[in-house]
Amino acid sequence: MKLMKTETTIKHAKLSASGSERWLQCPGSILLSEGLPDVESDAAKEGTIAHECLEFLLKNRKHSLSKLKIDLKEKDYSPEMLSYVLDSREYILHRLKTEDTLLCETKVDLTFIAPEMFGTIDAAIFSIGGKLTVFDFKYGKGKAVEVINNTQLIYYALALAHKYGYKFKTVELVILQPRALIKGRWARTYKMPTNELKKWIPVFKRGVEETLNPWAQLNDGPWCFFCKAKQKCPITRDKRLENDFNDDD
Repeated sequence: MKLMKTETTIKHAKLSASGSERWLQCPGSILLSEGLPDVESDAAKEGTIAHECLEFLLKNRKHSLSKLKIDLKEKDYSPEMLSYVLDSREYILHRLKTEDTLLCETKVDLTFIAPEMFGTIDAAIFSIGGKLTVFDFKYGKGKAVEVINNTQLIYYALALAHKYGYKFKTVELVILQPRALIKGRWARTYKMPTNELKKWIPVFKRGVEETLNPWAQLNDGPWCFFCKAKQKCPITRDKRLENDFNDDD
């Protein structure tokens, strides 16, 4: 597959949706990461291309599938990627009713909480019955992502709900990860009433305040894998030294 030309480094929001689990659980990682470049891995580049493929398919959803496949062949997406992305596209469109509104690759923000809080949703559906459904497409296969209390999706849902005046009775969060299963499912969903979603506002506010503390706590966990400061972090360094010491026993 021919990859698109991509930057070696990329710009992200300091308090991003995708990094929210990390900075909520490890607030010290924000200051520790200050000044370090955002380097995009090969896996991340592949994920970016898969997201571009999904965006194209959703924005051109009124075209026939045969025409879309011809257009996509010209873009050099691999057959494997196209198959997975098409599955995700069909899942989203199956949820879309005639009267509903579909958003895709839409910028959102939580700047009413803090200036550095913004991101881009993969897809969302506004339903006439007062329901907001937010989709997050994951192309990675190394780690299956859980949907329950997924702070990235909650961040996106809260941003959209706030923008539109919380005119939704119910919010549904959806993880689409066709290459990684949890209990045999690649599409994972979680519903909550809008009032429950609002309870996350003080959680994010406290999290932001903690990141501003010069003595903010550092905590290790699964979020360390994508942290750009992990090589200089004293917590992960001590873990590495401990593991090296144990390996020598």
